[in-house]
Amino acid sequence: MPILLTIIFPVLVSIKKIIKLLSNSLNTAMKINSIQPRFKENYDVGYIGFTYNKSNLTSIGIAYFTDWVRVSDIKVSHCFIVTGEDELIEASAKEGVREDTISKYFNDPNVQVFFRKPKIKSPKVTGEFLSLAAKAYRGYKYNYFAILIQSLYGNKTLPAILGLFGISRDSIRMALISLFEPLLEHFDHGFICSGLVARVLIITNCFYTEVPYNLISPQELFESAKPFYPWKGSVVVKSR
Repeated sequence: MPILLTIIFPVLVSIKKIIKLLSNSLNTAMKINSIQPRFKENYDVGYIGFTYNKSNLTSIGIAYFTDWVRVSDIKVSHCFIVTGEDELIEASAKEGVREDTISKYFNDPNVQVFFRKPKIKSPKVTGEFLSLAAKAYRGYKYNYFAILIQSLYGNKTLPAILGLFGISRDSIRMALISLFEPLLEHFDHGFICSGLVARVLIITNCFYTEVPYNLISPQELFESAKPFYPWKGSVVVKSR
């Protein structure tokens, strides 16, 4: 009986936290300063955009399951590469890697948009070069297998149970990567949103990671200091 309670209790706690988080996320707004989007001033070609939709359950769920890597007060659940004033490249679950407008995010009152400027190390690499690198992946499919692997180590229950035996979340993550990496390479015909961005940053020599790029979450990429210039404040670009 004590063993059964030890297993069930973390599960019940996790379920309670999920319900509370969903409730809070749907009914409260993030207290972040906002500025108007101005091309060439606070975002430009080659910049990486990050979004969070406080009214979308998918966005809320992604933010919840990747919360373990969050160290700032900012939540993000999606990312894209800026290719023009109102143009982007992103990996979409419905359509795969595609071009679209940035204004669809700017004009949605429930969406918060953040931009980070990549550290371009070579004088031969420009924002336009990052844009061209991203466009080369147009038409690639969405990688649902990568999402499945992320969900295994991103959920709160499994780490809570294994944590009782001294097994950390990072250890769980690396074990799953070792187990599934051959399959991930086999299914490496597509991207998740952050996988696409990470891949573009890697091939343009702006980023290096030992974790497969399709297993990097939007939140983890946003928090990373390696590929971006220092964050200058909690600023969100909102609707015009």
